Amino acid sequence: AERSMEAMTSFGEEVNSGRQLVEEAGKIFLSILASAEEVSGRLQAIKSTSETVLARAEQMAQAVDHLHDLAEKAADGIRDAASASEEQVGSIEEITAAAAALSEMALQLKQVMSRFKI
Repeated sequence: AERSMEAMTSFGEEVNSGRQLVEEAGKIFLSILASAEEVSGRLQAIKSTSETVLARAEQMAQAVDHLHDLAEKAADGIRDAASASEEQVGSIEEITAAAAALSEMALQLKQVMSRFKI
């Protein structure tokens, strides 16, 4: 009976020790679960921030494309204005040459007319 009592006491101690180990393992698993949930939350926040950054980068890319288009249109307008200015300069030079020729003709006509006395 004494052996049975010792065996039962020993068995009870082993069961108690096993129960404590299971409780500790449970606490460790709960701690791991809490850490995993925290990491998951942080990853979700990072994902959300990344999506926001990506959306803003896409908006900036569109704005840069729009500015590029505007710059090209402005450059085209400047080239057109420069071309028109060159044409105007050419026309003014032709008008100046024609005016000089007309002035020369008027002078010659005046000289011819001066020979006639009225």
